[in-house]
Amino acid sequence: MVYVTFGPFVLQPTEEALAQDGHNNLHISATLGACPDNPDARCIISVRVFTQNREVIVEGNKVYLNGRVISLPYSDDVIYIKQATSLLLIIRGFSFSVTYDGNQRLYANLGPYYENKVSHIA
Repeated sequence: MVYVTFGPFVLQPTEEALAQDGHNNLHISATLGACPDNPDARCIISVRVFTQNREVIVEGNKVYLNGRVISLPYSDDVIYIKQATSLLLIIRGFSFSVTYDGNQRLYANLGPYYENKVSHIA
């Protein structure tokens, strides 16, 4: 299940979730595929976050930043990534955070800066 929230609004797509602002400052997507333990079910198999020339891809237990595997926690002047618990990974940037459980739940919280500036494609 994928959730993109703007205050009280929730988006629950079936194939791929996309939040993108009109100036290419933020792009969040999740790709669904067969679950490892149940091939008939659908799970999130990868998450992609692009912001300010930083591309973060989460696949399985690996996190890539601009194509290179990184260790966590990671922080620079644009993005912060950490394994918050044994199940939850958090990616934070300017006025957004993405929380992913590595399987079926992706929460994208966008701050007021992105209000009326993003589009969703499901």
